[in-house]
Amino acid sequence: MTVLAACVVVMVMNGTAVAITPKITAGINHTVVLKNDGTLWSWGDNYIGQLGDGTTVDTNVPARIGSGTTWSAVAAGGDRTVALKSDGTIWAWGDNSSGQLGDGTTVDKSVPTRIDSDTKWSAVAAAWFHTVALKSDGTLWAWGRNGYGQLGNGTTTDSNVPTRIGTGSTWSAVAAGYEYTVALKSDGTLWAWGLNSSGQLGDGTTVSKNVPTQIGNSTIWSAVAACAGYTVALKSDGTLWSWGDNGRGQLGDGTTVSKKVPTQIGSDTTWSAVAAGADHTVALKSDGTLWAWGDNEFGQLGDGTTVNKNVPTQIGSGTTWSAVAAGHFHTVALKSDGTLFTWGANDYGELGDGTAGVKFVPTRVGSGTTWSAVAAGEDNTAALKSDGTLWTWGYNFYGQLGDGTTVNKKVPAQIGGGTTWSAVAAGFSHSVALKSDGTLWTWGGNSYGQLGDGTTVSKNVPIRIGGGTTWSTVAAGFSNTVALKSDGTLWTWGGNSYGQLGDGTTVSKNIPTQIGSGTTWSAVAVGGFHTVALTSDGTLWSWGGNSIGQLGDGTYVDKNVPTQSRRRSAAARPGALLLRVIITPLPWRMTGRSGHGDTTVKASWGTVRLSTRMSRYRSAAARPGVLLLLAAFTPLPWRVTIHSGHGDTIVVANWGTARLGGKRRF
Repeated sequence: MTVLAACVVVMVMNGTAVAITPKITAGINHTVVLKNDGTLWSWGDNYIGQLGDGTTVDTNVPARIGSGTTWSAVAAGGDRTVALKSDGTIWAWGDNSSGQLGDGTTVDKSVPTRIDSDTKWSAVAAAWFHTVALKSDGTLWAWGRNGYGQLGNGTTTDSNVPTRIGTGSTWSAVAAGYEYTVALKSDGTLWAWGLNSSGQLGDGTTVSKNVPTQIGNSTIWSAVAACAGYTVALKSDGTLWSWGDNGRGQLGDGTTVSKKVPTQIGSDTTWSAVAAGADHTVALKSDGTLWAWGDNEFGQLGDGTTVNKNVPTQIGSGTTWSAVAAGHFHTVALKSDGTLFTWGANDYGELGDGTAGVKFVPTRVGSGTTWSAVAAGEDNTAALKSDGTLWTWGYNFYGQLGDGTTVNKKVPAQIGGGTTWSAVAAGFSHSVALKSDGTLWTWGGNSYGQLGDGTTVSKNVPIRIGGGTTWSTVAAGFSNTVALKSDGTLWTWGGNSYGQLGDGTTVSKNIPTQIGSGTTWSAVAVGGFHTVALTSDGTLWSWGGNSIGQLGDGTYVDKNVPTQSRRRSAAARPGALLLRVIITPLPWRMTGRSGHGDTTVKASWGTVRLSTRMSRYRSAAARPGVLLLLAAFTPLPWRVTIHSGHGDTIVVANWGTARLGGKRRF
């Protein structure tokens, strides 16, 4: 099975281009990697569930998606992910505002969700708001937004289920860009349809098309990559061609002039793979060298500068690069020895290197080969190795690293000499872990009793909680801890100001307290100030803070006892988004986006970056501690989340109404 995503990876072998299953793919601000053992891993921005881990919490280290080992291909587009399994089924998760997940709804998903019942899916491409996929019988299908005809079915009507494109059965490969689609047939011809404002369809016009239109007469096209308004393609003779928007030199032809027809890049005949980001291009040659060009504002070219390039520029001198993927402003690549490298923007941890800083050159992600589990706290990380050892690093003000100090660590440090650690969870300032003998251990901040040792005194080394040996699962929130025992009982302790302990009160507890008398609890997850749990009959229960509807019970009322959740979809009506100026002593990060996905606003340390469909603007940086927000008016519904660097949250809701929540009420 093959995936040709918005950022496509193709290899040329013995002069013939052959599409291969990508091992890496990147969305706007998230990265997904498929390992050789069939497991799937993701990291980066997760505000809408695009990482597929059941949460909307960003992570800056690779985290496994579920326990499956039969994933065969993956594509990340916009703020969602689509993947295939070896049994021919197709799965999707993340943003679904335009029906781009294809499950018949417009409800976002934070875990892999199967799309229809067919088992013949063989390839998939994911763009911002539409998906295109092939079946093994050569038929082509599309779903999601269709405002410019990008679904290719002769209409401009959105579809939230797979819809067949024409009657042809000779389609062989497909790529999806922003509001347009490009595909190959088995006879080597190239076809395109959808938005054409920059000439990205390559038919010599700027007129959009809602049905597949052949591009030229060539019959030796072998691979194609499409992204934000421009297209790059390979021919079977090893030549590389590009067309469309060229404002930042992303076509690589030595100019910044857009092109409406395919234009050859140089005269080389050894190009073997290509990937397209928002405005930058990365490619491999058959000799294993890596080349990049286009926008370099965030170091995404990897040449150590932030200077744009309008011709292919070799990155380093290595000759063992084997695969590449491009996100909006970051790049990911593999070497033939299986090592992973990333560079470029890192606002959401999309580089996966454990930092939040931009990287201007390829930076290796990790070095070990025996990591088995990882947990990320507010500013610290805890991880297990397959030998049962426990390692931590990052912020250590409260002793949450468990190394006996309060000194921050920049590299993983082993905790004690034990080799029987089996699970770990990290909260805002405390950590919780299990050993294989069923004992429970905690350390770090304890001002709310979240360690469960009967005190409110912080600890900087692991301490055992009680004498029990039947603890089986543990989760940590901002100031509380939740755990399951092997008998199916549920226990909580720590901060309880929003009822997040679920014991019917808002009184904090400093020892484990059983919740009800049920013995069928099977899984649990903790947010900042709310808890969600499953019972063995498959029902979902939630309790705690509910200021933005996070309990899923159809209200915005906090609950202090487990309440069965129900799905609720309330689409915002179009309106104006009104953002305010907020003064805070803390660093802030804010992301916002319209319900139709066209506009993103990001701010950190007072710097506001506004990103629209095809352009980006940056404001002057404000002094630290001041978040400058905008008054933005749009005919589209908006969804905005603002996170402070220290865990406070503000949600500016639809229709310009502000709902406020987090560890402080405003």
